[in-house]
Amino acid sequence: PSDRLLAALIFFVTLSLLVVSAWLDPSSGGTGTHKQLGLPACGMLESTGIPCATCGMTTAFAYAADGKLIQSFATQPAGMLLAIMTATLTAASGFSMATGMPLTPLFKGFIRPVPVIVFGVFFALAWMYKVATVTGYIPGF
Repeated sequence: PSDRLLAALIFFVTLSLLVVSAWLDPSSGGTGTHKQLGLPACGMLESTGIPCATCGMTTAFAYAADGKLIQSFATQPAGMLLAIMTATLTAASGFSMATGMPLTPLFKGFIRPVPVIVFGVFFALAWMYKVATVTGYIPGF
């Protein structure tokens, strides 16, 4: 019962993220989509002209939820990866909720040093890419 309850919680949280993302209209500028939720603009971007590490994530999620994975990746590569991981976790938790199969094996595969380090490096590179596109070093949005 506790495996199904955890799976249900994860399912509804991740599904909610995807539904909200699909509802949002992705900003063509690559940042600012989150303002549709009533959130303020990125303080770091506004004050320095340099995007924060999560700038573009909401926009990338919105593009991914619309099935536009190339635009999602071009906006914020780590955001696209997180959106795909969220969709995968939604499907896995839905399956777990329906069958009672625990999610623990899925988590054990990812919560290891090498995958965590690889994702951390990818996240840092994605942020550097975002900085380069926003500041004009790489043509982008």
